[in-house]
Amino acid sequence: MRAQRVTKPGRAAHRRVARRPGRGLRSGLAGALVAGLVMVALGLQDATPGPLAALLDSRTRPLADQQAVQQEAAAEPAPQATAPAAEPPPEPAQEQPEQQQPAATAEPERIGPVPPPLPSMPTGPVIRVAKGGSIADALAEAKPGDTVLVPGGTYPGGLDVEVDGAPGKPITIQAVPGEKVTITGGGGGNGLVSLDNRSWITMIGISVKGSGRHGIYAHRASNIVLRDCEVADSQDGGVVFLESKNIKVQRCDIHGNNARGTSASNEAMSFDHTENFEISFSTVHDNGEEGIDAKYESRNGRIFNNTVDGNRGPNIYIDSARDIEVFNNTVTNTTHESKAGIAIAVEDYSETRRAANIKVYNNVVRGNAGGGIGFWTESSGTFSGIQIINNTVVKNAKSDLKFDGGSFTGTNILRNNIFGSGSAGSFAADNNIFGAIDGILDGALKLIKGSKAAGAGNPEGAPAFDITGIKRGSRIDLGAYQVTVENTVANPTTALTGLVNEIQAATSQLTQGLVSAVLGSASRTPTDASGAQETVPEPVTPTAD
Repeated sequence: MRAQRVTKPGRAAHRRVARRPGRGLRSGLAGALVAGLVMVALGLQDATPGPLAALLDSRTRPLADQQAVQQEAAAEPAPQATAPAAEPPPEPAQEQPEQQQPAATAEPERIGPVPPPLPSMPTGPVIRVAKGGSIADALAEAKPGDTVLVPGGTYPGGLDVEVDGAPGKPITIQAVPGEKVTITGGGGGNGLVSLDNRSWITMIGISVKGSGRHGIYAHRASNIVLRDCEVADSQDGGVVFLESKNIKVQRCDIHGNNARGTSASNEAMSFDHTENFEISFSTVHDNGEEGIDAKYESRNGRIFNNTVDGNRGPNIYIDSARDIEVFNNTVTNTTHESKAGIAIAVEDYSETRRAANIKVYNNVVRGNAGGGIGFWTESSGTFSGIQIINNTVVKNAKSDLKFDGGSFTGTNILRNNIFGSGSAGSFAADNNIFGAIDGILDGALKLIKGSKAAGAGNPEGAPAFDITGIKRGSRIDLGAYQVTVENTVANPTTALTGLVNEIQAATSQLTQGLVSAVLGSASRTPTDASGAQETVPEPVTPTAD
């Protein structure tokens, strides 16, 4: 790695350091060296601090150069210091501040999605539900911006929400942080919790269990947030949004739904004719049908940072939808032999018979009974604008990439993936691996050191971060994980400020040593170092010349 060049006007010393590491002291701190030479002539080397060149080298040389210099220095014999016989006993050596050494590897920069905030006590207007009281009664009094705070307990009979918040002022139904709130019972509509025609409603920390129909059901709802909720053991689907918009499901636990099996209505999570939705940081597992389903002309959706495991399958199903992103998910262990981990499909219920502009990236797909990533049409349909990029799809039953009907139109890209089996089909494919993964991946499906997949990706269209949120940089690894991290300075201004501060500290010590030597050498006497107070120079901030 080349040393970073500093090109600000008036920084000639820094430019020469960048071109020829190790010469920064001679060119940039000549005055300090002259002072050192004066002291050498006076026989007062004990007052001189350590070389400043090493300081400059530690901030400007690449790590490999620094290690070479250190090894070379270690091989040289240490000089033997002698004191003139006429000199008084030398003062105890002052303890030099420890120089900060550069890290062996750079801390990876993370730029991926971050989880939503953890539940906390509300700060705005609060309506408290009495212990054993009614959530519905408290909601009837709520105004936009209010929070209905629910103490721990079981609340039978379901909940029909009949109020709306306002833009920027949702009505929030929230469990007291740390307490378990469970809504049970039959409910009066399609869902144990009904959000039909509601807008600007947020639910935090609420469990919805044991519905005879759906768990949470919303028809023509908008601006709904479900966060830290649990939806479990519904006979039909768990969370259903139909003809809705602006929906977020965050860090929820969806499990045990579709209990009636393949005759169940809807899926564990269903988004039908819904636009502008997100499902993130959630766990969707052990449900009797599909895990997450975006279907029937749903659009503008993002499904990311979820763990989707052990559903009948597919775990993630994109059916006749468009403009959908599926990324940073761990997708494992569908139970039915025909169900892939991630499936893109066109069913006959669709009005358009088309799946378009679907981007699938940074996912780990393994152990699924019906294959890894699959394409399927019920009778006919088209796929267009499909991008499958930087996924790790291995150890699935049947094929890791499979095709079953349908036609591909337009540009469809398959890039930077690792597949244990399968073939590219109708995709425009580049920089993929198909076949055995021995010597490529470890047990956690990350790249092994020296793997041929490291740095082998095409940066065009590659995601900016990996499945863990680490910035990929310009050297793209294949698969969902990026292990090749560029050792770059994240903030050059901060690094330069630190360099100048350290130079000033060392120069200050040199000046103090020179003054002390010239003015007090004749009468110098030993001092007790335990009573000395260390002088810390004030830091300086570099300014433009």
